[in-house]
Amino acid sequence: MAEEKEGALKRAGELVKEKAAIVQEKAKEAGAEVKQYVGENPAKSLLLAACVGFLLGMLVARRE
Repeated sequence: MAEEKEGALKRAGELVKEKAAIVQEKAKEAGAEVKQYVGENPAKSLLLAACVGFLLGMLVARRE
């Protein structure tokens, strides 16, 4: 019984490691895409970031 639990935990740990590697790779790809987009569209990216910051500021100000 203890061996079964140990085996199950080992398999679960391996699965988590595999999924984490997949997520890490996708995050790297997304980061590269964002970097490319910002490089190609710096003004649009800056305006978008300013708008998001403004909206977040408005949301935080309402709570205080």
